[in-house]
Amino acid sequence: MLKMIKPAFVLFLTCLIVTGLLALTYSATKDKIDELEEKTQQDARECVLAKAAVFDEVDNELFSSEPMVASVYIGKDAAQKIVGTVVSVVPKGYGNKIKISVGVKTDGTIEAIEIVEHEETPGLGAKIIEEPFLSQFKVLDTDKELVVVKTDSKNINEIESISGATISSKAVTDGVNIAKKISIDILEKAGDQN
Repeated sequence: MLKMIKPAFVLFLTCLIVTGLLALTYSATKDKIDELEEKTQQDARECVLAKAAVFDEVDNELFSSEPMVASVYIGKDAAQKIVGTVVSVVPKGYGNKIKISVGVKTDGTIEAIEIVEHEETPGLGAKIIEEPFLSQFKVLDTDKELVVVKTDSKNINEIESISGATISSKAVTDGVNIAKKISIDILEKAGDQN
């Protein structure tokens, strides 16, 4: 009986020590991880709404009805004039959720998007971070909802999908559509308050 209890006790003690060390490592690095995540988000905001000098976070009650939206920031220039919004959306792609920052100017034009994080298939869906696909969203001005097409796009609101990665292409496009809708709503509310 003692022969069975001793290895079990040693295994339990080892697991306890390893768990304690993991918890200690996590608590020691959590602040640094959070800091790096915020820096990544700030860099993405600056990239997709270049004319903004400062970003003010919007209260999530204004967009809580939209589960795909993670955060919204109103971008202001150095003179504190609103130049647009940056909406962070997390649509479901093929692999997992895709974190996207979308810059929308005050006139509703999509300035740019940046894929902040994804787990799409390498060589297929992962091409959402490449320029041929991303360039379709730069300075995109249309009142129509964006749609994904499998052939050459003929209209300004058509986004050409990545061959073999229609789900990833559609996820990004859906995220951009939601971001634009939320942005317009937020900017109208911000205009009403001024």
